[in-house]
Amino acid sequence: MTTLLEAQTETVQLCDEHGNFTKVGVRSEYCLQNTQEFCAATSVWVLNAQGEILCSQRGKWAYSKPGRWQTSFGGHIAQGISFEIGALVELQEEAGLVFPPEQLFYIGDETRYESKHFAKLFAVRWDGEVESLYSHDSEIAAYKWFSFPEYVTTRDLSPEGWCLGISEENYEKCLKVLGIYI
Repeated sequence: MTTLLEAQTETVQLCDEHGNFTKVGVRSEYCLQNTQEFCAATSVWVLNAQGEILCSQRGKWAYSKPGRWQTSFGGHIAQGISFEIGALVELQEEAGLVFPPEQLFYIGDETRYESKHFAKLFAVRWDGEVESLYSHDSEIAAYKWFSFPEYVTTRDLSPEGWCLGISEENYEKCLKVLGIYI
């Protein structure tokens, strides 16, 4: 499990608002700060053949947004690796999922000005059972498949219980690039 101190002193890749790497810095000195640099990050949506989204609940002990559900897996980009490799690393750390790079599909970019993050968004298809998933650092407490309508309803009924969602537009992009027809 990543502690608050480890999270604050983590060395992360920094970039401009378009995702061009600029330098490396300490997370607490750049993320959420009024600087020109953005923390480079990645998000990966996992969908199955039925178009369901694999969601995860952050552990109550997680350093960021404890107990909240999220629709993607991801995190900061470490020094010396690409967004794509960072996405694959996060899938393995947060869910125990291993994919070759050719199974990772690019969805788009997202510049988060309020939190000073630039993220590349990806999708993968996985048709496994949630019981086989595990988090390497215990950051994730639970996993569950949600249909898109079920996700929207659950999120709207309890918005404080969610973070890192998925828009209908990005959901449709995921379905298309993954060849899922529902």
